Amino acid sequence: MEAIPRWLSAYLDSEGKARIEAAIAKAEAATSGEIVPMIVHRSTHTGHVRWILFFALVSVLVALAPSGLLLLPPPIQTWMPLLGLEAGMIAIAWVFAAQLARMDFFQRLCTPEADQDAATMMRAELEFFESGIKKTQAQTGVLIFVSLLEHE
Repeated sequence: MEAIPRWLSAYLDSEGKARIEAAIAKAEAATSGEIVPMIVHRSTHTGHVRWILFFALVSVLVALAPSGLLLLPPPIQTWMPLLGLEAGMIAIAWVFAAQLARMDFFQRLCTPEADQDAATMMRAELEFFESGIKKTQAQTGVLIFVSLLEHE
């Protein structure tokens, strides 16, 4: 029995895995099909998410900067260089964007649904052919593909 990867253990425990294996064995006993379940964390490329969130955060911070500067004590307002404030806002936006971009919610939010659907379908097809499921004894291989990020 293969160990459940750490990222998957939040969704599936050993009891759930055993139930899946039992259901597959029962289905395979009644048909000539060879069933292979596959669960992946994501199928969609999400490298763009950090940049979308970064530019959104910078826009919000720039819009709020004049009012934020007024909240500072008057002595600081006189010597605080605006350039330093902007550089600080950009650095803060980059750090927050990097952290938020790691969250599945923001990855789904910043990726169009059509792109998620297409990426999931391509990944499923790729996994089907690369795993050799098509080359089963009676050519009756069935892939049950689950991509968690896209909820597909």
